[in-house]
Amino acid sequence: MFQVYNFDGIDTSDIEKVIMMIISVEIAGIALALVTEQTGSIWSSVMIHCLYNILSGESQIFHIDVAQNFPAIWMYTVNSKNMLLTGINGSVGFTASIPTMAGFTGIILMVIYDEKKKKTYGKKL
Repeated sequence: MFQVYNFDGIDTSDIEKVIMMIISVEIAGIALALVTEQTGSIWSSVMIHCLYNILSGESQIFHIDVAQNFPAIWMYTVNSKNMLLTGINGSVGFTASIPTMAGFTGIILMVIYDEKKKKTYGKKL
């Protein structure tokens, strides 16, 4: 339910932005839920989310955006107006971008792979 926060500031009259946000939030939520389920602890998901916030430009350590709004140790400005690369500008930034969705999809695939590996290994015993 905490993902509802990501919808704050989105222009809900633009259906493309709403759909993109719903898809990205669902992918992130599924990834974090699978990690919590597999590890048996919410702290693994908390750490993944924390690392995401640091690496995605949500902190003053790294800041990746289409405009630099505050000082950071390392800054990268994306020179693109493509919403698939930059996310939804003005609200949640890179949360709804293709690179973020690919990263969380990678986490989902790793968890599924590890789970299948455990089941295969368990049958051999």
